[in-house]
Amino acid sequence: MITKYSKHTPLILTLVLILLAFLGILSIYNIREEIVISSELLSQVEQAESKDAIVQSINGLGNSNGIDIQAFEGLALNDTSLVDMIETIEKAAGSLNVEARTQSVDKIKPASDAEPQKLRVTIEGMGTWSNNFAFLKALESLPYRVMFDNVSLTKEGSTWKSTIVFSLYSFK
Repeated sequence: MITKYSKHTPLILTLVLILLAFLGILSIYNIREEIVISSELLSQVEQAESKDAIVQSINGLGNSNGIDIQAFEGLALNDTSLVDMIETIEKAAGSLNVEARTQSVDKIKPASDAEPQKLRVTIEGMGTWSNNFAFLKALESLPYRVMFDNVSLTKEGSTWKSTIVFSLYSFK
């Protein structure tokens, strides 16, 4: 039995099918647009995280560099640390059984402003040969660049007299 609506059924089904296809294409377009927006947001989040990581790493470097700078300043010889260094040298000589006296400390002008200032130190010591030699090795092990200009050991009675002239770089 054929109903009176059967003529219009293919037309209605075609229109419904076209409408469903249009809605499907529209939803695919919306999904694609949301994917683009969410990928942009994800990119912004990743950039913010990388900026935070960079800031944290820079702060960490700044903190560790501060410690490194303090350590370097502790090792750099300047006018304020010179007296401490000489006292340390004389104490080290005493612990090595060498009677040491600092004879002179001379500042040598650098050839140019780019070069650090040199200090020439003259120390005399009295003790046994092995103690004087141990004192010389201790001077060589200072945490500064030590350049020996003149070293002499002479025997005076039963002891040995050492005269040690060395240079160090000083930073202003």
